[in-house]
Amino acid sequence: MDDGGAADETAPGSPEMRLSDADRDGAVARLSQAMSDGRLDVAEFETRSRQAYAATVPSELTPLFVDLPPTNLPVPTAEAAVPAVGAQIPTPVPATRQSRRWLLSLFGDNKRSGRWEPGEQTVGVTFFGDTELDVSELERDSVDILAFSVFGDVTVVVPANAQVDVGGFAVFGDFSDRIEPGAGSSAMRVRVRRFSLFGDLRLRSG
Repeated sequence: MDDGGAADETAPGSPEMRLSDADRDGAVARLSQAMSDGRLDVAEFETRSRQAYAATVPSELTPLFVDLPPTNLPVPTAEAAVPAVGAQIPTPVPATRQSRRWLLSLFGDNKRSGRWEPGEQTVGVTFFGDTELDVSELERDSVDILAFSVFGDVTVVVPANAQVDVGGFAVFGDFSDRIEPGAGSSAMRVRVRRFSLFGDLRLRSG
């Protein structure tokens, strides 16, 4: 006897749940593991990492891993993100795409300081040079920085009392974070994700 398709787990055409920042960071961590294992070269890692951070739903991450073996680092899937039949779906809140400002440099340094104007997200990509982004003099509520450097250092300078959310990794490089005591009392929120191959990652107060 037909039970009306009760075995279906999801409703056709159901929308995917949107990715969180933690989901995107997890995807980049898996890509970094693949690069460390020699499965991706630097250019492939940089391209796929940019695509991972631009993704909004799990299905946009799937193509980044089709030729990579599974790891113990989870990556959200579209199937896991689709709600079951009858599940309550929150009313979506209209979202606006962040404006990105790209700072690109090849065989040279990539530096910004003073009262420069970042985008809602500022992405710095440097090959064979250093990246230094100084936001200590900016009058903004929040700053979002994503920095890649290959054969170079990444330095981010923040206000002495900023609220800082920092993450990232260095391959064949060191971390050096020096934030002034009393950090966290400023209204400015700074989110930093930095990645370096053969270079150091530095975060300090200005």
